[in-house]
Amino acid sequence: MPENKRLSMSALNTLRICAEIEEECANIYWYFSGLFKHDLHAEAIWHKIAREEENHAAQFKLAINIKGTGMSSIAMDEGEAKSMLNKIRSIHDHVRNSPLSQTDALIIAIKAEEALSLYHVADIVDFSDKQLQELFISMKNADIEHTETLQREYNKLVSKSHPAAPKITQVMD
Repeated sequence: MPENKRLSMSALNTLRICAEIEEECANIYWYFSGLFKHDLHAEAIWHKIAREEENHAAQFKLAINIKGTGMSSIAMDEGEAKSMLNKIRSIHDHVRNSPLSQTDALIIAIKAEEALSLYHVADIVDFSDKQLQELFISMKNADIEHTETLQREYNKLVSKSHPAAPKITQVMD
């Protein structure tokens, strides 16, 4: 039987900030979907990923709503979370105030996703309830696909427009 541990108010506040990070990412992707609405394929991808980011925010909110029951601690403090939120807000300001190509948008999104992958609920929370842990791990595994989708789209786009351009694995190094 799992222990009935709960997170501290500070830890719950950190999770709230993490939910805000995910919502801010969703806002960036909704912006991209509007920016590239002339390309129905690109628009659909940005819509899908924006909805997935909203789902990530919902996962953090679920953890908050159950008051951290089944969770013993988190491996992030409020300062780290606030710093990441400020970075994502800065990216959002940048993309709204800069002319971007689809390639630029994809590179920005891939870099943000790779940085944020370290902050998924399944990675920052120590669970005392193994079933709850498995739920969040399965959600994380499903979420990995959208970064792969972004990478595939980037590679397709540069292959069409710039055949000699580096593939995403080379761009990120």
